[in-house]
Amino acid sequence: MAQTDSFALGNVPGATFRGSLNEILAALQSTNAGATAPTATAPGMLWLDTSVSPGVLKQRNNANDAWVAIAAADGSVTNAKLADVATATLKGRVTAGTGAPEDLTVGQVQTMLGIAALTQAQAENRASTVLGTVSGQLLGQAAANWGYESSQTAIPTASSATFTHGLGVRPRRYQIVVQCITAQLGYAVDDEFQIGGGGESSVSDDYGGNVTVNATSIIYSDAGRGQFLVPIRGGATNLSITSNANWRLVARASL
Repeated sequence: MAQTDSFALGNVPGATFRGSLNEILAALQSTNAGATAPTATAPGMLWLDTSVSPGVLKQRNNANDAWVAIAAADGSVTNAKLADVATATLKGRVTAGTGAPEDLTVGQVQTMLGIAALTQAQAENRASTVLGTVSGQLLGQAAANWGYESSQTAIPTASSATFTHGLGVRPRRYQIVVQCITAQLGYAVDDEFQIGGGGESSVSDDYGGNVTVNATSIIYSDAGRGQFLVPIRGGATNLSITSNANWRLVARASL
């Protein structure tokens, strides 16, 4: 930092002349840098005010009676004047603390906004408030998959079975199926048939059961019959009274 009290060079001895010239050149080289304004001024003169950090470049006005900070006018910096950025880049800042803007990738922006890749369960949960991205494949799976499937449950006799689906709202799709655990009536182990479901809130069937659904549960009741009817595969009759012990209930639901 250097300043001079005069930019004039007088007719002086060589050593004095050289000292004055060096002082002037030092002031010009540092843009008259200093914490206080130069005393020798002229219209258009530049001064780097170092009383603040970072220093502020100022210019003497035309009347030579004031300093004006040099800064771009509002709205005068066009996009073309900004530094070039790569495709799919946004300006922001991920480094902790205040500082210069940074070029951010899409992934960094998603992290800043709390946008993550959804899991299968989140994609299938209509009640979820999690913000995220999802692939077309995952959407397809979410549409096809059941959001809830119970374990095999013993068929009640003259009572009901309640399955808590945990979806938070009444399912759009639901069903209760009967799965075979002991081969009979043309069914192999793990074969199944549906006894109720769809989109209504309550469904009855011809197999001895009634299915009800709400925002928390799927409920099966045997309507007090105390017996279970199975549609026979390849038989002469349609239904047969059989032992409930050979079958299990499984409930399914999705949004």
